[in-house]
Amino acid sequence: MARVFAFSAILAGSICGGLMGFALGRLQWDTNGDLWVLLVACLGSITTSVGVAIVAVLVLRAMSEWNDVASARARRKR
Repeated sequence: MARVFAFSAILAGSICGGLMGFALGRLQWDTNGDLWVLLVACLGSITTSVGVAIVAVLVLRAMSEWNDVASARARRKR
């Protein structure tokens, strides 16, 4: 279930980054530079999704480590 949440967070981050890049491109080039607006939107989407993916991987690794520690404690109590 955690992987599903991580994947959906990456998708949501990518969409938000693309929208922010699109808004920034529209502010910068208005309606004259449609190609530049598209490029900035794609760059924002890719950058944000990579950043969210890094955080998601770190969270999944930490959760895995916490589960290992919890199971080791449970074995010691027996």
